[in-house]
Amino acid sequence: CIASNGHIGINQPGTPFERETWVSPMDPDFEARVRRETQVPDSVELGGLTRGIKNIMQTRKVILIAKGKHKAEIIRQAILGPVTTDIPASVVQLHPNCEILLDADAGALIAENAKERGYNW
Repeated sequence: CIASNGHIGINQPGTPFERETWVSPMDPDFEARVRRETQVPDSVELGGLTRGIKNIMQTRKVILIAKGKHKAEIIRQAILGPVTTDIPASVVQLHPNCEILLDADAGALIAENAKERGYNW
């Protein structure tokens, strides 16, 4: 899944593409939501072990999933924008076997541009 800030796994914006499996901090918005929903106190550090972007790109197939209108803009940037560490999910543009699954809301901003670029939409 892709997060609203473009991270994949827990590889936050700015994560180098050559990064391998590592312990990553959480995105502050996601961390706040987790703390709110689970009552984890601020004294407990949150983060997670994640496959690095290099490991993700070495897999035989990548499936990127997004749903909801709140993901539409980041999906547009990740799929149609430049490949950049500012949007880690954009690296999937370089994967030879990537399937992108979106609901209508998440894909709303790319539908016409995707057709123009020859994507099967």
